[in-house]
Amino acid sequence: MAEDKLSLDEHEIEKEIARAHPVGHEEPAPEPVTEATAAMVPVQTAEANLMRELWIVAERVASTEFVPQGLRGNPDKVFAAVLAGREIGLGPMASLKHVSVIDGKPNLSAEATLALIRKAGHKVDGGATNQHAEITGTRFDNDQQMTVTVTLDDALEAGWIDSINDSDGTRRAVRRSAKGNPLPWELHTAAMLWARAVTTLGTRLFPDTTMGWFTRLEEPAEEI
Repeated sequence: MAEDKLSLDEHEIEKEIARAHPVGHEEPAPEPVTEATAAMVPVQTAEANLMRELWIVAERVASTEFVPQGLRGNPDKVFAAVLAGREIGLGPMASLKHVSVIDGKPNLSAEATLALIRKAGHKVDGGATNQHAEITGTRFDNDQQMTVTVTLDDALEAGWIDSINDSDGTRRAVRRSAKGNPLPWELHTAAMLWARAVTTLGTRLFPDTTMGWFTRLEEPAEEI
């Protein structure tokens, strides 16, 4: 009986093989592996591993105080910010500090924007006071030079500040929240003027370096 059972099983196996590989049917030949496709395999694997590692980082830090309030608690947004920063050479934590998205557009801090410009070999000099900011940039590849100046009057005309207070003889920016609290344009006028100057210089003289990114200005998203 055991021999009959074994024989029956063998017949069934032969039938399955015949159905899977009918007479006259030839399996398609596998595509040849070229040097190019072989070289892509480790690259693709490394990229996939890196993406997994970055996602793990995003999940782990998403709820910590290292993450800006607008991204905190949302691993997807944290991951997107990290990927955006990676495209311009920033590490995960630097990306969370210097990258933000406003109205669907990527924004960089003024510090990161200047770092990109200087890393590319270009020269930037200048300074800022509470009255105006002046910045001069020089391209390393063709020596083209440009100077940008941003004043309190420019800020007022553009609507970046509410008014200019000169009651004590010194012109000061006024920028308040709906609750009447001073905002960064009033508290850190020189830094805000400088950031605007950096934005203008970057988009006009170094668009290939800043890649269309905007310089983030430290205005809070919510009124305080």
